[in-house]
Amino acid sequence: MFNTYTKKLILGISTFIVLSVAGMVFMNKVIFANSCERTYGGGLECDRGLDIEKVVRIGDSGSFSESVNADKGDIITFKITIKNTGDVDIEDLEFKDILPDELELIEGDLTQKFERIDNGNDKKIVIYIKAKVKDSEFKSGVAECVTNVAKVEADIDEDGDKDKKSDSASVCFGKAVKELPKTGPEQTIPMTLYGLGMIITGLGLKKRFS
Repeated sequence: MFNTYTKKLILGISTFIVLSVAGMVFMNKVIFANSCERTYGGGLECDRGLDIEKVVRIGDSGSFSESVNADKGDIITFKITIKNTGDVDIEDLEFKDILPDELELIEGDLTQKFERIDNGNDKKIVIYIKAKVKDSEFKSGVAECVTNVAKVEADIDEDGDKDKKSDSASVCFGKAVKELPKTGPEQTIPMTLYGLGMIITGLGLKKRFS
């Protein structure tokens, strides 16, 4: 049979293995807890690296931004980028773009499904959607801004728990004051000098004819 030293060695190795496994389980639970939140009804929403960005521009050229000012007839181009910034692949993605009632779809699909997106910052899906402000929205002559929201969600396990993300871009249209009248010091000083000049001239004329 085993001697005392061998028994202690086996016991020590067994203890080390048990503690290592327990530590790994604990760390996984901590990571899981930090990346997931319970939702109403008992489900989970977890952050597994899914990311979405939405930007907009007028027409087909120029830089994108978070908002634009559109005139009647302008074609508005939305660019949606879906990324996987985590270290695991993401599968069964569902994309949905919520176009405001004030906008009219010109080109693109507002709902799309994707089988998977591999992990890594260089792995991405790019979606373009074109729209315009409805002509009827310009009749009121009132300036208005609307928000276009894009959403994406993906399954993270067989229980239906999901990772969900959203982003938005704004479109403004209608009449607006493009530039306020200048009333700063650069305008006040010349007007003041002009006024003083008129007063002095008036006094001179009064003295001359008195």
